[in-house]
Amino acid sequence: MTIPDNTISFKTIESLNKYSFHIPSYQRGYRWAKRQVEDLLNDINSFQGEWYCLQPLIIKQIKCTDNNTQTCYEVIDGQQRLTTIYLILKYLGSESFQLSYEHKDLKDVFEKLRPNLDKSFDDDIDAYFISNAYLTIKKWFNANKKGPNFTENLLYKTKVIWYKVGDTDDPRGIFTRINSGKIALTDTELIKALFLKQSNFQKTTQPSQLTIASQWDAIQHKLHDDRFWYFLTNDDKNPDASRMALVLSLALNEDKSKSNNHNFNLFYRYYENYDPIKQWQAVQDTFDILTEWYDDTKLYHRVGYLTTNSSEKLSALLNKYKDKEICKTKSEFQNYLNNEIKNDLKLSKKDLDTLEYHMNDTKIRKVLLLHNVETLVQSGDPTIRFAFDRYKKERWDIEHIHATADVGERSIKQTDRKRWYDDNKPFAPTKHASKFIEFCNKSGLQFDGQLFDPTNEQFPNLSNEEFAKLKNEEFAELMSLVLGKTDNHLKNLCLLDQGTNRSYKNDSFGAKRQKLIERESGNDQELIERESGNDQVENGKNRQFILYATRNIFMKYYSKTATNLSQWEPQDRADYLEEIKQRIKHYLEDNHG
Repeated sequence: MTIPDNTISFKTIESLNKYSFHIPSYQRGYRWAKRQVEDLLNDINSFQGEWYCLQPLIIKQIKCTDNNTQTCYEVIDGQQRLTTIYLILKYLGSESFQLSYEHKDLKDVFEKLRPNLDKSFDDDIDAYFISNAYLTIKKWFNANKKGPNFTENLLYKTKVIWYKVGDTDDPRGIFTRINSGKIALTDTELIKALFLKQSNFQKTTQPSQLTIASQWDAIQHKLHDDRFWYFLTNDDKNPDASRMALVLSLALNEDKSKSNNHNFNLFYRYYENYDPIKQWQAVQDTFDILTEWYDDTKLYHRVGYLTTNSSEKLSALLNKYKDKEICKTKSEFQNYLNNEIKNDLKLSKKDLDTLEYHMNDTKIRKVLLLHNVETLVQSGDPTIRFAFDRYKKERWDIEHIHATADVGERSIKQTDRKRWYDDNKPFAPTKHASKFIEFCNKSGLQFDGQLFDPTNEQFPNLSNEEFAKLKNEEFAELMSLVLGKTDNHLKNLCLLDQGTNRSYKNDSFGAKRQKLIERESGNDQELIERESGNDQVENGKNRQFILYATRNIFMKYYSKTATNLSQWEPQDRADYLEEIKQRIKHYLEDNHG
């Protein structure tokens, strides 16, 4: 099957004046409201640049009626914007294109309304919207200072994407496809139409139309794999249909994220420098490089780390990789990536000792992410890869491994105090038992003398009502007995997903460890109930993604002498910090052992 030679070009508003446009009956009437009309006026009045682009105008040439000497077109899509432009031209008294409607209620709507365009019509819904749009235009010009070049901007710098379909195309079918869900044509779809024009495939030495179409679909399919997409970019708002735009932009050595003064900038770049075979080869070459990086374990992790910290980095990395004067071999590119990571960190070993929570959060987040990534790279197992898609789709907090008892930040709501006490009492140091008994006496709470002994299950059965009597300051004092002194340094910090973190951010190491195990296995009842709304959900069906290094911390894999799994002790913290230093030492500025 071949794709016909549909005409795609750009036309100024002034160039439309020689045409006559016909709105067929299968389209609904004009329905733009005040805000849409004003938005168009404001855009035309304020844009800066060479030109301003409107959405595509999809048309098909038809035989003119009534002895019309102009070229006539049926409007398949774009009639709302075209009608508004017509009304603006009428208000300005400028020459305009002709516009007619087939629908019986609109056949001569402008002839009927022209003497009374500033009158509101309540008995005819189509006349009502058209007259209100004209009144909106009139009021806008009265209330706003028209730019000195408004008319010039409108006539000569405002362009439509002119999409003329073939003579054999069914306009009703095209209209139905476009308006199912009202999905407008995108840069990507227009560029695809450019590539697949039948006239591109006259020479037998060139790739066939079917070949390019198949290759396009293969690239799109790969980009829809979130594991591949989030390795490349942080863009979690890009709809699936537009993901191809990333590769198309990279093939032009253009950063897709750069702002511009008009829509369809990417399509214009391809249209302006139209060489379909050469351009498609550049797209395919770009995609092949990205796939090569994705398949190589070391490149995957290091490129992924850099693009996580900056989406704009991807274009620069591609340019370096393509520049054989800089990166002749893959190993040279590896060295380049290592230096880029080092420049991104800008940290020494000594700096890692002094990083503090809330003071150096950006640097801490980079260090913790790199530690996770390098842990997998250096494992030597090519089948274990950092899940950039999970990391980027979820939200992550820098969290204390063992919570800190800060009276100002760690006070707990009355409704949560009973839960906190029950979860953390098995993990409280026995050395604080006498202080806790003293606290309970002062607070009027009952106890049996066996408080906070992890080996003893006889704990006071305090009620919610008794906990409600405690003031914030009193409960903060109780927490301080369990949590100890504040430690905001790197040796007591890790990355946790926000859902897990905020459910037990004030808990001790032992309580966190227990809950993390439950969440990762899918046996945490609180998580099951919150996410499913059904406490009968089978265990294991709601497993929470835990970062690799975070899991290792709570399993105490980094501790050289893990004698107490309930406490995050000073030696554990020292061992963990040393592990980070060793794991990322190649990226630190004072790399001397």
